[in-house]
Amino acid sequence: MRLLASFTRQAQEAIEQLRGIFQGLSYQGRARNGLAGVVGISKAVLLLTEGRVGPAFDSEVRSQLGIPTPENAREWIHALQFASKDIQLFELANQCTLQKAAPSLFAAMHSGRIYDMCQLRSKIPHGSV
Repeated sequence: MRLLASFTRQAQEAIEQLRGIFQGLSYQGRARNGLAGVVGISKAVLLLTEGRVGPAFDSEVRSQLGIPTPENAREWIHALQFASKDIQLFELANQCTLQKAAPSLFAAMHSGRIYDMCQLRSKIPHGSV
């Protein structure tokens, strides 16, 4: 979700529902009482939405963004908003969209997927979203 305006109440509710669905798809007897964690959920949603909702919040992306592990749907949405703000700052600083800045092989991908692959960081102050 490249633009903060994309985070309508309806979109946020859909993201919360997706998280609930994917969290429950895990198997029993494993860590987190069989519930999927943020890395698996965010990667699945990134792939399901063809990169429209992303990045996947693995340890590298979280480290680049300087954010903690999102533990619930609200924190995940906040992390997505933080990444969206980072994309906007990158685009403003470079006067082009993320797609135009990407190598031509990746230019057709959606922002969440490009961001996930490139881990671009525009040095946003934490908590500025």
